[in-house]
Amino acid sequence: VGKRADGVGRAVIALKKDGRSLAGVTIRIRKNGQTVAHDITDKTGVVAFRLLYGKYEVLVLREENNIDVFEFSFVPELQGRELELELP
Repeated sequence: VGKRADGVGRAVIALKKDGRSLAGVTIRIRKNGQTVAHDITDKTGVVAFRLLYGKYEVLVLREENNIDVFEFSFVPELQGRELELELP
């Protein structure tokens, strides 16, 4: 009981623009072209997902036609640590 699944962790993303946190922004996590998770950043610009370790795309949907895409590899060292994404 309480055993963590192998290869699963908590990915934490902190979204910023010009050094300031961005709240209320939709984030989608995509793997092999499929959306596997989505959520909205909280008031501190942070969102967290339970993911298997591997390669993903992070889609930041600022507006309907304004989407930023980042690639990242979720590895055990990132477990529970904030991955900071600075928007252009």
